[in-house]
Amino acid sequence: MPLIAIDFPTTLGAAMEGLGLAQLPEPLAAAGLRAGKMVHVLEAYAPVMPGLFLCYTGRRQIMPKLRAFIDHVKSRTAGDGEVRVQAEARRAGFRKKS
Repeated sequence: MPLIAIDFPTTLGAAMEGLGLAQLPEPLAAAGLRAGKMVHVLEAYAPVMPGLFLCYTGRRQIMPKLRAFIDHVKSRTAGDGEVRVQAEARRAGFRKKS
């Protein structure tokens, strides 16, 4: 039976019990790797990408809370040259009318 987890603690626990592969942030996996309960696999397919990435559903009206968060993150990182912010709207099923 497949296991689908959407949170890091469940994913980490399952991987440490040998139930399958897990894609986890390095700091969360460090103890399991040091203890030999987990090993790196597929490293070539999991490149490290610097920056903060925000994906959200594309809608005509973005919730004000989300818009405020996006604007806040952009204002705190834009222009410093060290931190990149990429906000991308995933416009699933939305098409402009011609």
